This record gives sequence, structure tokens and C-alpha cells, in this order.
Amino acid sequence: MRNSSTGKAILPALFDDGYFFMVPGQKKEISLEFDPAVLAQPLCITIDGYNLRENKVTLRLNE
Repeated sequence: MRNSSTGKAILPALFDDGYFFMVPGQKKEISLEFDPAVLAQPLCITIDGYNLRENKVTLRLNE
């Protein structure tokens, strides 16, 4: 997880699953744990894979 404005890593950030396999059309929900103080920052994660180009995804948080 990174600040989407600066690119700086948000640490610590714990993912419930960091590496996994998916088939086309499959969906997966991932949970993150991090310091709530970072919620004031614009956040993003980067997704990439064997047959997938790198993609930056802006996080929308449930409040």
C-alpha cells in the first residue's frame, strides 16, 4: 500500500493474502490492516501478475 500522491510506502500494512492465483473472471476480496492515521492520505495498491500488466488501484475505504 502506498500514498498515491507521493508513492511512499505505508508501513506497516498487513494483507490477509498477498500472493494468490485466480482464473479469468474470478473475484477476490482482500483485507488490509494499517494505522487509521493514514486514512487522511490518498491510498493505492499495485496489482500485477504472470499474465497481467501492472495496475495501480486507488483504494476507496468504507467509513
